[in-house]
Amino acid sequence: MFFNIIPFVLIIVCLVGVMVIVVRKFPQLTSLDVGTLPKVQQAEVKKQLELKRFWRAMARAGRWLKIASGPLKGVWRAGQNKFRAYVAILQEKYEKVAEEAEAKKISSKSAQDTDLVAPTVVTLGKIEEWLSKAEEHIDRNELKDAEQCFIEVLKLDEKNVEAYRGLGKVYLDLERYKEASAIFKFLLKLSPQDDRALNRLAMASIGQNKYEDAAKALEKAVEINDGLAIRFFDLGRLYQELERPAAALRNFQKASDIEPGNPKYLDQLLEISIITGDRCLAEEAYERLEAVNPDNQKLPEFRERLEEMG
Repeated sequence: MFFNIIPFVLIIVCLVGVMVIVVRKFPQLTSLDVGTLPKVQQAEVKKQLELKRFWRAMARAGRWLKIASGPLKGVWRAGQNKFRAYVAILQEKYEKVAEEAEAKKISSKSAQDTDLVAPTVVTLGKIEEWLSKAEEHIDRNELKDAEQCFIEVLKLDEKNVEAYRGLGKVYLDLERYKEASAIFKFLLKLSPQDDRALNRLAMASIGQNKYEDAAKALEKAVEINDGLAIRFFDLGRLYQELERPAAALRNFQKASDIEPGNPKYLDQLLEISIITGDRCLAEEAYERLEAVNPDNQKLPEFRERLEEMG
């Protein structure tokens, strides 16, 4: 019986010994870094290699998709452009229909208004009366009264060209250049080929020191009517102000061609010919000026400058 217990006791003692050893070594076991074990390191390296292979494969697939999708993008863009063009056409058609409808509406209203305020013999008589009074006031230099007369005409006929022309001229004489410009611009909408309105618009622009605008208006005026020397002369002076001597020379020459005996035009032509270095034209202008105005006190000075040209 005793001998049967001995093996059991030995087993218990061994287990107790093992437990004692484990308890003593437990702190060391818990602090052990499994990552430092060779097998674990190999497994980690293998895992990293597999991940790298995976991402390289994904990158290759991405590049292939980018190349393969190129034609599809072109098709998509072409489809978008066609759709946008179609929408633009529809929008243009809609706007055109809307504009036509609005134009018909305005036309209908204008016709109704015209029926209501159609000029009568009495109205036309009053217009003539106001215009006549305006001219009388202008002759007496009563510009404020003339202004009021023209305004009365426009109350009766809001598109009366003569009233706008007279009112604009009054504003020019009163040096109300901004108002004069507005009047002549509106007048040109009513009568685009009105060279007098263009000429006076140029004068109003000069009054506001808008020389480029003035030159453009005068250029249009001489295109419509090229028979007035004074307009070419004024245009030449404008180009002098703008420091464009070649253009000034061209216009002074045209002015003197229209009125060859005008000493003022010849004087300016001679001056600009010397400035531009055109000796032949300068000599010709000098001879013509000497012939029409031999007492001109500037002739000796001009002769001296001509000699200096060589």
